[in-house]
Amino acid sequence: MTSALSTRFREPPEEAEELRDIAERLLRAAGVREVLPTPLDTLYAAASVRSFNLNVHEPEGPLKRALDKAGGALRKVIQKVRGITDLRERVVYIPLGDTKPRERFVRAHELAHNI
Repeated sequence: MTSALSTRFREPPEEAEELRDIAERLLRAAGVREVLPTPLDTLYAAASVRSFNLNVHEPEGPLKRALDKAGGALRKVIQKVRGITDLRERVVYIPLGDTKPRERFVRAHELAHNI
């Protein structure tokens, strides 16, 4: 018997299987199937996805100028964003300031959106 919590959040089997297949193909294409920790830069290269860091606090950066024009509300929102994916351009933006493990999770998560 399974608990309501475990069945509530589980993907349908066909979706989970498809996601596993996609991840497996990327790991094989990158040649890192047996490499731990998984080198995310190698996966990004194999998937032809670019990654950029965003620095909200950079004194003269383009993001800070845009936030200054937009006002305080947008600044509060963007500071809570963990990652941004542009699927058309195949680009991932990761705001700076998180812990290394969280940044790594976000980089992998945003890559998954692209693949």
